[in-house]
Amino acid sequence: MLTFLRKIRRSLLAAGRFRSYLLYAIGEIALVVIGILIALQINNWNEWRKERIRESKALIELKANLTLNVRTFDDFIRDEGKLIGNMKKLINYLDEKRKYHDSLDIYAIGMTWLEQISLSTSTYETMINQGIDFISSDSLRLAIVELHEKDYDHFTILLRDVGMSMFSDRSNPLMRKYGELKKMWPERELYYFLQNKIGWKQDLVHVAIRNKNRTQMLIRQIEAELD
Repeated sequence: MLTFLRKIRRSLLAAGRFRSYLLYAIGEIALVVIGILIALQINNWNEWRKERIRESKALIELKANLTLNVRTFDDFIRDEGKLIGNMKKLINYLDEKRKYHDSLDIYAIGMTWLEQISLSTSTYETMINQGIDFISSDSLRLAIVELHEKDYDHFTILLRDVGMSMFSDRSNPLMRKYGELKKMWPERELYYFLQNKIGWKQDLVHVAIRNKNRTQMLIRQIEAELD
């Protein structure tokens, strides 16, 4: 192709057709420029395609993490609900001034445990470390960040700081002082502890339900984006 073009230029110069040669040269430059622009466009399209593939892969992995978190919240809500129910039974028995019986011990299991939850955030952390700007939807990117940095972090801090404070200030001292339900049963200290513990657990369940719902909302957003 280049040899053919050179022959045309030579023939035009040999014939003294400078005007035609000039127009031809301009046209050849235009073709080169168009070729470069097309090449750049193809390169940009390839880069865009790579970013979309990367985005889809990350969103699929993030959806898997979030789906796991929904199940984790379900387990947490169910388990804490059972403990709340058991402690309410103990309060009812105390209100009715029933005497201690070893059958009550089953309701005290987990009464003084430290509440814990482990959420899956590995994909989100990778996205942040690599730069989350490759998520093309601004609203989706904002929702992803808000769920992890606001909702999940708030819940984690609540468990860590308030939970640990309650464990060290109330639960642990109660167990060290009495050791078992039988010894603490007649004490008013048990009654107040159960009331506070139930209130604390109910707050946690409320936040867990809210976080579960927001996680499910984000999953639906991701599914819409992938579709």
